[in-house]
Amino acid sequence: NSAQNPTISLPRCATIGGTVAVLLMPVLFLASFAHGYVNAYTRYKNIININEPQNFLTAVTFKHLSVYPFVCEKQGYIMKNYQQAFLRAYADEIEIYENHLHDQGMTMTEAWQKQPQNVIDFIIALTFQELEDIRGSMEEETAKAGKEVSFGKTISAKQACIVLDKSADAVFDQNKKLKTAFREKIKSF
Repeated sequence: NSAQNPTISLPRCATIGGTVAVLLMPVLFLASFAHGYVNAYTRYKNIININEPQNFLTAVTFKHLSVYPFVCEKQGYIMKNYQQAFLRAYADEIEIYENHLHDQGMTMTEAWQKQPQNVIDFIIALTFQELEDIRGSMEEETAKAGKEVSFGKTISAKQACIVLDKSADAVFDQNKKLKTAFREKIKSF
């Protein structure tokens, strides 16, 4: 830039604003994901008996292992890490859930397929909406952070999927509310 326009004076070291933006953005992205998950949990309560442990576990596993990858694929991005991150974060709970289903003569996929179609449609629509909420939160946080952020002011759903996929380990590790709810439902078995 300075070769093209000698009147521009570039800082010799990182600016305070640039440093703050670089350090703050991961926290802001994770906060936007957590906000989306809290909203989703509230919406689930409105359509299915989420307090029933098997319904809750079926909905959560279906959403994270099947629906999110489907939704992101529709946005043009194939998730590479998200499902594995979910399975790592909830390995013990998923094993108990699968054993519970096995005792009923069912697999996890069969439990998903036994859900009423309106519940499946709702979970898919909810996940599209949740991704849109996450994307919107990212845009707000990017606008607050300033020009230093690489996405600019507009973040596509595909970019939101990329960030979600790449930060999935941290998202699941830091989502204490979902972890607590998952463990509470498992205790009832």
